[in-house]
Amino acid sequence: MDFLDALTTFFFPANCLHCEERLPKAELFLCPGCSSALPWLEASSRCPRCFLESCSCSTFTGPLSRRLAVFSHFGPAFSLVQHFKFAGREEMASVMASLMLVQLEKAGMPWPDYIVPVPHAPWHALLRGYHPTDLIARALAKRMHVKVAKVLKRHWTSLPQHSKTKGQRILTPQPMFSLRGASLMADRTILLIDDVTTTGETLQQCSRVLQQSFPSSIYACTLTLVE
Repeated sequence: MDFLDALTTFFFPANCLHCEERLPKAELFLCPGCSSALPWLEASSRCPRCFLESCSCSTFTGPLSRRLAVFSHFGPAFSLVQHFKFAGREEMASVMASLMLVQLEKAGMPWPDYIVPVPHAPWHALLRGYHPTDLIARALAKRMHVKVAKVLKRHWTSLPQHSKTKGQRILTPQPMFSLRGASLMADRTILLIDDVTTTGETLQQCSRVLQQSFPSSIYACTLTLVE
C-alpha cells in the first residue's frame, strides 16, 4: 500500500458491502471472502434462451433471442446491487459493467451495435440523483466501443418494482414503454440491459417495443437474476 492509499484509507475507511469487514483499500467493494462467494452463473449449464436451469421457454415470449445474468440475486451480489441502487454508490457502475462484459464474452454473445438501457421511473432518478442502468450502459458502451441508444421511454409505474414480491410483479400491471427516435435501430444488433431480472416481464416488454424499429436481433443482460 503506497502513501496515497494509506492516507485515503485512514481518512475514508472502507468496509465490505456485504459482511462489513474492514477493507485494505477504500476503492474495493467486497472483502476477498465475499468476492470468492459471489454466486456467478455459468451460461453453459442454463437454457440458452431463458437462462434458467429449469427451462421456462414456454413462458418466454417476444423477440428476445437470449437473456443472460451475471449472478444470482442473493448474498454478496444482492448487497452490491442494493448499495449501487439505493446507497448512492454510483461509482460502482464501472465494476458492474466489467462483470457484465466478462459474462457476455464467456457466453460468446455477438457484439452489439447499440446498448439500450431499460428506463426506470423518472422520479427514481430525481430521488437518487442518478440513473443506475444509464451509468452501467455508458460504462459498458465505453468498454465495448459502441453507442448507447436511450430510445425507450417509460410511461408510468405503480409501486417501485423492488418493493413488490415476485407474485405481485406478475399479477399487478407492469410499467409501459414506448419508442422514440429509433430509426437507427433497423437491421442492428441490440443489447438491452437492466440491473435485476425477477420475472423477466420488463425485458420482454422492452424487447417487444424495440422490435417496432426492426432490429436484426435483441438480447439482454442483467447484473443479477432472481430465481
